[in-house]
Amino acid sequence: MPPFFLSKNLQTLKKLANKLKRAHGISHARALELVAAREGYSSWSLLLHQSERHKVTSVEQLKAQLHQTSMLMVAARPNAGKVSAAINFALESAKSGRRVCYVSLNSSPQEIRHKLLCVHSVIEHQRLTSLPKTADQELQLKINRGVSELSRLPLQINSESKSCSDLLVWLKQDANARSLVVVDDIQSLLYGCEDKEQTLFKLKELAQQAEITLMLISQLTNRESASGSGALKLGELQLGSMIARHCEWVIALQRANPACRQLTLEMLKARYPVLERFSVDFDPETGICHW
Repeated sequence: MPPFFLSKNLQTLKKLANKLKRAHGISHARALELVAAREGYSSWSLLLHQSERHKVTSVEQLKAQLHQTSMLMVAARPNAGKVSAAINFALESAKSGRRVCYVSLNSSPQEIRHKLLCVHSVIEHQRLTSLPKTADQELQLKINRGVSELSRLPLQINSESKSCSDLLVWLKQDANARSLVVVDDIQSLLYGCEDKEQTLFKLKELAQQAEITLMLISQLTNRESASGSGALKLGELQLGSMIARHCEWVIALQRANPACRQLTLEMLKARYPVLERFSVDFDPETGICHW
């Protein structure tokens, strides 16, 4: 994608123009021109033209932009598929040669390995978790081959970083440039932190310095809406507004019901102009998400 960048998304820039209009008693059109000038454009209309021209309109474009991000958040209601989506993204990244670390605070390393194996080898979760001691030969060969192939990928599972300080130390010492680090989940990591805002600032600063991408998995806190299908809002997420201030992308995942085979990606915050939502195929049995 050609170089194009706005310091804030269009909606936020328009709000900024309204503030300038009220603060300086100028017309709305003049306020928009001032905002455009701050972004490096000679006019608001030119900014809009470039914005539309460089708009992210496909999932492939979206993934390419996420890989160039320092910190992003993936949020969802329970059982919507956020962990599966993160695992698919991590696995695809590792297969492309990028170093990946999955920091798990809620699942054991064995559980994460099982999910990775199901996605990589197209095996249903139920068949793997209820595997008898004497599995059929074909399935056992498929499992062995998948385990061997996964072991050769630049992908590690970190279950030792149980606090923010642990993760900060690990990032300083062991994170490799151009790595993808998935944190599942950010609320558990921030639990007990005296200054959560400062911790998030340090995480993003380290990500930028090390040239890595931090993918933060976020939980929904509003239990009443957990079974609803309405659009997610940052205010419904645990620490959502605070975390979002430090993230360049905030993506909400939704499914109509646990059996639904369509996963909707809704853009709550975007670094680049982007479509509001994308629909991708999702297989609840294997966890495969084609995004």
